[in-house]
Amino acid sequence: MTREHGEHVTDAGGLRELHRALLSTQSVEQFLHEMAVMAARLVRRGLSCGMTMQPRGKPVTVACSDQVAARVDEVQYELGDGPCLHAMRDGHMVRIRDTAEKASWPGFEAQAASYGIRSCLALPLNADGKPVGALNLYSREASAFGVAEARRA
Repeated sequence: MTREHGEHVTDAGGLRELHRALLSTQSVEQFLHEMAVMAARLVRRGLSCGMTMQPRGKPVTVACSDQVAARVDEVQYELGDGPCLHAMRDGHMVRIRDTAEKASWPGFEAQAASYGIRSCLALPLNADGKPVGALNLYSREASAFGVAEARRA
């Protein structure tokens, strides 16, 4: 992890937490849930987090920090588009500064706003250099994802 001025920061607490989760969970599903909760907390307080994968060609939320993340992910699947699906398909980070602007995905942004979500950050999850899923972060505040939050994510 780096700070905005480029100095390197080691998050020993986050590594300890990840290690504890890995050793204490009983299933892959439980571990992924712990990772979603941890990602939401470590990037910025008050976030929701979902993880999208396509195990059989259809996107599904494999883990989430809370029901808001699960529901906002589901909105994208129902619409067939949105930030997490774009990140997963194209392999690029997607940021929505304010869902009230309805600039990129008006249908998704309107529905996300109805759940209290004001900004989103979706990052591709890669395996062998190819996007296989997305880490989806949702905030109840507009402009919640700057350079520092994207790096932490």
